[in-house]
Amino acid sequence: MPKAKYPPIVAEEVVGYWTVVNGPTSIMRPSGGRAPYWYCRCRCGKERFIAASNIKAMRANPVKLSYHLSCGCVRNILANLEKRVAY
Repeated sequence: MPKAKYPPIVAEEVVGYWTVVNGPTSIMRPSGGRAPYWYCRCRCGKERFIAASNIKAMRANPVKLSYHLSCGCVRNILANLEKRVAY
């Protein structure tokens, strides 16, 4: 099966809760290889490097990779809502 062709990642693109700020930057992976990473900003303001492969996968199937859609701020919001509803 051939690899899926994805459109190129561009600055200011919004993927999930992330906005691509700039990149790509080549960063050493724990396995020893180098991979392209993009510097992104979450809606809550946190910034971090996201692997290009994760950005492409989020665009292709956001439901499957929902754990990458934010920095964790959405999980905290949902946890607080559950606490309020439980009482």
